[in-house]
Amino acid sequence: MTDPLSPRRTFDPMIPRVRCGRPIPDTEDLGLTGFLLPLVEAILSDDETPPACPHCGHARTRVIHRARVMADGMPGFRCSACRRYFKRGTGTPLAGLARKDLLAGFIGLLSQQKPYAQAADELGADIQLVRRWTMRFRAWLLELDPSGQWEARVRLGIAPPLDALGCPACGEVGTLVHHGFGRRRRADDHDRRQLRCTGCQAFVLIPEDADAVRSYPARLYGRGKRRAAEARPRRKRIGPLEGEMVARANTGESYREIARALGVSEATVSAVVRHHRAAARGEAVAPRRPPGRQAQHVPDAVLADVHARRRAGETYAAMAAAHGISYAMVVKILKQPPPDAWSGPVPTLS
Repeated sequence: MTDPLSPRRTFDPMIPRVRCGRPIPDTEDLGLTGFLLPLVEAILSDDETPPACPHCGHARTRVIHRARVMADGMPGFRCSACRRYFKRGTGTPLAGLARKDLLAGFIGLLSQQKPYAQAADELGADIQLVRRWTMRFRAWLLELDPSGQWEARVRLGIAPPLDALGCPACGEVGTLVHHGFGRRRRADDHDRRQLRCTGCQAFVLIPEDADAVRSYPARLYGRGKRRAAEARPRRKRIGPLEGEMVARANTGESYREIARALGVSEATVSAVVRHHRAAARGEAVAPRRPPGRQAQHVPDAVLADVHARRRAGETYAAMAAAHGISYAMVVKILKQPPPDAWSGPVPTLS
């Protein structure tokens, strides 16, 4: 069991990622790699000098299987005290490990803050294998160094700690999820990590100031130069706010101030105010949004004729052209009974 004051693995949100399909930059910790590689090479060595027994610690051991006759190229030993068989990898993550040809590349990835899927793609291995190896090596590092100094430097597969962060747009805690990387401002600039609130759907970017992120509460920034506290959620309903927009505008408040206060765009405020003022003057007001497809109202005479033409074997396209209606309207008419047997409302296509 490790000391509660020992170092912890922490997610560093300032590690960048470039775009255009290129991989995450190499952030290998050469210290951790240099610590592990000699240990792994010693375990995988074909040296037949008997080591101490890993089971009982006794030094009276002997070699019983030469390295050249073993499939994995590692000699086998037996302890004269406890009579147990072992290899140098016994009691380590390398015991019974398949795909040892991937170890060198995997050790270089252990210290890099990458998801398991990315590491698996780089190694050409299964994601479950990468996750299992990571857990083994973390446990082994804690055995080698109970203080946790080396284990804390393993960053592969670490997830961002977002449970304690509140959304700067709506204030909800625990609703932020990692959402890839935001757009960069310059062509040579690395992307910053982006978060999304599952409550209000607001997007926020983690700031470039590393100290501001590593301290709690983290300061999050919105798109561009706007602070995330001013970031507005997407798809905000404008209807309930129209009255307040008009009332504020009548008091002389600027459209920009109204937009900032209500969390909408300045263009939206301008369109709403113009619409309401024109309606108050009695002017013909065009809808602020383009209308959808108009409903096609079909007289009973057309309904009867369509059914008659269908019984005569005429095609749908010919019937639509004869009456100036759509093909879909003809299909909908023929799904209904003829007008003489039909008492429902006139079918419409909206």
